[in-house]
Amino acid sequence: MKSYFEGWYFKIVDKKEENIYAIIPGVSFEKDGKPTAFIQFFDGKKAIMNFFEYDYSKFHFSKNAFDLSIGKNRFNSEFINLDINKDNYTVKGKVGHSDLKSWPIKFLSPGAMSWYRFVPFMECYHAVLGFDHPLEGKLEINGKEVDFTGGRGYIEKDYGRSFPRYYL
Repeated sequence: MKSYFEGWYFKIVDKKEENIYAIIPGVSFEKDGKPTAFIQFFDGKKAIMNFFEYDYSKFHFSKNAFDLSIGKNRFNSEFINLDINKDNYTVKGKVGHSDLKSWPIKFLSPGAMSWYRFVPFMECYHAVLGFDHPLEGKLEINGKEVDFTGGRGYIEKDYGRSFPRYYL
C-alpha cells in the first residue's frame, strides 16, 4: 500500500489577536497499511503543539460536502466543534465561521498551487478553502475560556503521499 495523508488546517484568531490557535484534523495511511486519525492542536502564542491520535474507526467524512468528524470532534464549512479530553489536555466548544471565500480553481487560474496543480507526481497538493473569514463562538482550553467572536479565521486542505519535510 502507498502512503497517503489528508489534513485540514483551521487557523483561528480572537478579535484582540491575543489568542492564536491552529487545529489540524487529519488521517494518514502508512506504507504498512495502518490508518490513523489525528487532531493536532497548536497554541501560536506559546508555541506549544499537542498531537492527539485516534483509532481510524473514529474518522467519518461526507463524500458530498466538506464535513468530517474524529471522535466527538466535528469540522465543516460552517463550524468546528471540539471535545478533546486526552493526555491531560482539554478543549471544548464551538467556533462558527461564515462567509468562506475559497481560492477559485479554474483551468487558466488553477488555485494556490498554480500550474503545479497539474503535476501528477507532486508529494503534496494544497487548496485554500477560506480566506480571512469572521468567527463566532468560544473554546474552553484547559479551563480557560477564549472568545473568538469578532476574530478571523483561515482554512486550507493538504493531501498527498507525504507532507514536504522542509515545511515542518
